[in-house]
Amino acid sequence: MAAKSAIHSFLPYTSAQKDAVLVIAEGAAALKTYEAALVKEGFEKAVTSLDAFGAIREGRRVCVAVTPENVKSLYDIAAQYPTGQITMINKEYPETVWANPDYEKGGLAVLIEKKSMIALVNSGFDFRTVTGLTFQG
Repeated sequence: MAAKSAIHSFLPYTSAQKDAVLVIAEGAAALKTYEAALVKEGFEKAVTSLDAFGAIREGRRVCVAVTPENVKSLYDIAAQYPTGQITMINKEYPETVWANPDYEKGGLAVLIEKKSMIALVNSGFDFRTVTGLTFQG
């Protein structure tokens, strides 16, 4: 219950952020709890980085968990988010697509398990360097 109340205390600060928000979970169960709290707060759950990109493009709030399949593209999205323009290659239709984040209405929350984050740092994907406000439960 403490983790649940802690994330709820953090959520009001996620609005109008010009950086992606990082949520670090101790394990898979905590990650699911935090994801559910974000969804309850009005974030959409995205499974792929392309889904997250689409939500950002449409000015919506979105949360997405880091997976082995999306780590590079999600890292790139988080790194570009504060610049005001995000570009990525749509592999389904090989073309470059772009989005301009709506910082007032939209938002990006990146969820990651602590053990994955530590391993990814050693691979060159330190999400702590490309995100802003961070919650660790």
